[in-house]
Amino acid sequence: MKRLFSKYAAATLCIVATLFAAACSDSGDDNPTGNLAVKLTAETATHNSLTFTVKPSGAQKCAWVCVEKGATIPSAAEILESGTAAAADKASTYEAANLAPETTYVIAAAVADANGGTASAEPLEMTTAASEFDGYDADVLVDAVYRSDNSAGAGNYVLVISNAQPAADGDPAAVGEFQMQLDLYNAADSDPVNAALPAGTYEMQTDLSAFTWNPQHSALYIRTAEGDNGVTVSPMIAGSVTVSRSGMNYTVTADMTLFTGEELKVRYTGPIPFVQGGSSSFDRFQTPQNIAFETMQGRFYGNWFYPHADDMNVEMFCGTFNENNTLVDGYYMTLPVYMPKIENPEKAQPQFIEGTYRIVTTPGASVNNIPYTISHGQYIEVFGIMVEVGAYVTHVDSKTGKRTLGLIVDGTVDVKRSGANYSVAIDFVTAEGVSIKGSYEGALTARNFCDNSSMQPRPWSTLTSDYTLVLPETTIAGAFYMGEYLIQGQESWIISVMNEGGDMITSEIMVPAGNGPNVPTGRFDISASLGPNTALPGFQSFGGDILYTWYGDLGSTDGDGYQTRLAPIAEGSITISKVGAQYKFVFDLIDDAGKSIVGEWTGAVDSADVSGNMSAAAKRVLRNARARR
Repeated sequence: MKRLFSKYAAATLCIVATLFAAACSDSGDDNPTGNLAVKLTAETATHNSLTFTVKPSGAQKCAWVCVEKGATIPSAAEILESGTAAAADKASTYEAANLAPETTYVIAAAVADANGGTASAEPLEMTTAASEFDGYDADVLVDAVYRSDNSAGAGNYVLVISNAQPAADGDPAAVGEFQMQLDLYNAADSDPVNAALPAGTYEMQTDLSAFTWNPQHSALYIRTAEGDNGVTVSPMIAGSVTVSRSGMNYTVTADMTLFTGEELKVRYTGPIPFVQGGSSSFDRFQTPQNIAFETMQGRFYGNWFYPHADDMNVEMFCGTFNENNTLVDGYYMTLPVYMPKIENPEKAQPQFIEGTYRIVTTPGASVNNIPYTISHGQYIEVFGIMVEVGAYVTHVDSKTGKRTLGLIVDGTVDVKRSGANYSVAIDFVTAEGVSIKGSYEGALTARNFCDNSSMQPRPWSTLTSDYTLVLPETTIAGAFYMGEYLIQGQESWIISVMNEGGDMITSEIMVPAGNGPNVPTGRFDISASLGPNTALPGFQSFGGDILYTWYGDLGSTDGDGYQTRLAPIAEGSITISKVGAQYKFVFDLIDDAGKSIVGEWTGAVDSADVSGNMSAAAKRVLRNARARR
């Protein structure tokens, strides 16, 4: 690792220098002879800088350069044109900075008079001292963010330091340049707007406790080649970060072991003005808002693996943007909307389908994406950081710097469309109970990101002919009440009738709310309408799991545990009636290949209320049914 860095560490030209001290007092040499001359005198040397005095006489212009020994020394004209300007009327002391340690350099100076004559100083050789730090200086602070929106409520200090200014895209610009990101944790700062990183030693840990650094968000980024893929990321798996502070200046030393086993020491010295970030940088709305949005844009995804809806993320803005297209004053709202499915979503021009959308908080609606719904705003934890998801609105006040956020937990969006223009009315409530109203009149700018190419083509059924179910007396049945998990106002049931080692029918049916955990009876038509007294047609998720109404032959299980005879149900009905203490099931079904599946069975049904813990309770009921048989 050190060989890689050292290849690029030594400077060969020092064209950047800074004024080290105020000019010395006039030497008293009035140059009575009028001779044009300049003299260089060595002063001090550190591991990365050299100081020297430039003393001109008879000059109107003076400049100097510093080059590594062995490099070509510029001519007087070149020094005067491109070198660092120096005082022409008095002796002054200067510093050549950012040099390599234990390296010999040549200082050269030149002067010019009013007649255009030039003169050069005798070149001065100086050698930098040995470095007291056996590592790499990263004196560029790329980013410094303070936040406290994590599960521990800790102060989270994120630093990005580098050995050079980044490229326009934020990555290391040239081969050999690197950035180190350090994710540090300590007690929450009492003044988050002016956060200060506590001094001390930070050790690796993932519990977000004080004086720790988190390897999940700490890494080294180094450009090893040109081009888009030329930056290599190396996780850091061990080590410590030492922080000291003197006034406004910090010294941050990272002594790390990389994932590759290489050891690396990096040091940053300088001020660290932290910017407050994350949700902790936002206040919450306390007064009602009424927003006239000026722009609406969207990204349409479609997503064939959602059984009920196509999805699109809608964003709305009003205010002022900077040159980076970032909102610096005004409002921003994001709405993850779910719309009725359309045919050929890959080829469709994205539209915000007309209708009234409501904010939903039921888990089933959020997971299964019910049409005309919008996921409510909430925070979720991602690697210890709280991230806002769902519907929310933010406001930036450029005059005060104040930022405000509201998570949307209730309300509606009414969408009307006329040609290419929309009329949108918003009536929301935040988690704090504050009213957020808004409106928009205009077009939707949207892109289609739908890619359904990985969808398995229909039919999914593997049946080759019509089929009559074989359901003997040993067949078992389970009915699992899931409550209003999918749609408010309607209750969902999973019904399974299974001949172990043979035929099985499983279905999810919808009934009006109010019946509670009592096995429903009646006729349930296969329908994707999500209406009452219906059974949802068979579907499969992106991972291949079956959902809703399917036929399966448990006797066709292969060596990997998968059934080879399966059929999603697309049409037909399931009728359930009470016969004494038992239930009668009549199946009149058609799969997605047009094959009929018919049969009936009467027997006991084990039922359970699984609305609190669906998976565990369902397994328990099914296990008990098998044991009793």
